[in-house]
Amino acid sequence: QDGCSAACAYCTVPLARGPSRSLPPERVREGLAAYAAAGYAEVVLCGIHLGAWGLDLDPPMKLSRLLDLVLEEPGPRLRLSSIEPNEIGPEIIRRLESSTRLCPHLHLPLQSGSDRILARMGRPYTADFYAGLATRLKKARPEICLGADVLIGFPGEDEAVFAKTVEFLQQLPLSYLHVFSFSRRPFTRAASMDGQVSPGDIKDRVGRLREMSRAKRQAFFQSSLGQVRPTLVENARDKATGLARGLTDNYIQVLITDPPPPSGQIAPIRLVEMAGPDRVLGRTT
Repeated sequence: QDGCSAACAYCTVPLARGPSRSLPPERVREGLAAYAAAGYAEVVLCGIHLGAWGLDLDPPMKLSRLLDLVLEEPGPRLRLSSIEPNEIGPEIIRRLESSTRLCPHLHLPLQSGSDRILARMGRPYTADFYAGLATRLKKARPEICLGADVLIGFPGEDEAVFAKTVEFLQQLPLSYLHVFSFSRRPFTRAASMDGQVSPGDIKDRVGRLREMSRAKRQAFFQSSLGQVRPTLVENARDKATGLARGLTDNYIQVLITDPPPPSGQIAPIRLVEMAGPDRVLGRTT
């Protein structure tokens, strides 16, 4: 999927990439079959606005229907790229519960924990909706890795609003944050809004949330120790240790003790101990 037909106040993607455009389902299936024939063990379904896939087709389709089509056929495991929280319906949650091929990993843009700021941004959900979704996903797949985008310094974000976002994020079952700074983009509504935040305040707040992200990631990794996870063995070794690298289905970066499984394969790897703040040491079971 490419392009975007949304109208977030800070974003120039619709201007740069045009409206949402979807690959037809038969093209997606052909692509997956080609990757499977070439030996790829994991494929990521990508999109600028992935949850809008299919809405522009004739007749329109939903992303959940595409997942039905591709999961009913044998093939590589699937990972979804970033997807809007209001586009994760019960059908996708059920597929996360029932399919071993659909990776328990979702990246759900949040942007702010303030409903007032979300409304100014043009985001079509509330903080309570987001919190409820995160809770349902964690209940459906307790091992799921949940990431979130957070946009810092949007016009109107004073210290009280930022503190509310911090408190909100602390309570969510998130595994990591992608924190980025607001910048005034020409031709966006946000560029001329009142309440612009100083660069110094933005930098300070971004730093504080990145510290939170590091703590959440480390806590998520530590909670996974002892588990055996299906891990994609990469074809490059870690430069510092010389160990093979891998990525679990739930997005944990692993260093695999020798001898590792062959690269390009998915193998059961037991997560043994932390190997630094953002990686886990694992061994073949």
